[in-house]
Amino acid sequence: MVVFMGAGDIQKYEKAYETLLAEE
Repeated sequence: MVVFMGAGDIQKYEKAYETLLAEE
């Protein structure tokens, strides 16, 4: 998986991913 994003976007994406995992 190749992702080109700014550090801020990556942190935002990680937070959203953690939220999805927590909902399971």
